[in-house]
Amino acid sequence: MEQSDPDFYIRGWETDGEELKGMYIENASQPVQEVMTPTVYTVTEDTPISEIAKIMIAGRIHRLLVTHHNRLVGIITTLDMLKVLTPEA
Repeated sequence: MEQSDPDFYIRGWETDGEELKGMYIENASQPVQEVMTPTVYTVTEDTPISEIAKIMIAGRIHRLLVTHHNRLVGIITTLDMLKVLTPEA
């Protein structure tokens, strides 16, 4: 299966629904602002990968928003960083 196939990203979620019954949100109408991280962490698109790694480790951050001239252009995650470390994966 290729990464361009949407099913590639849902591997392991094949279920008859029984597993999902345990995933219950007690207060489904709760506003996201009550559970979100209020701080936005950003880096510019020319930030070196080594600096991003240091920021993620020091701040225990799993994703950073990437900007270009103060405009959002992407996101870099810990999974992205692992891909850099293991290019053959």
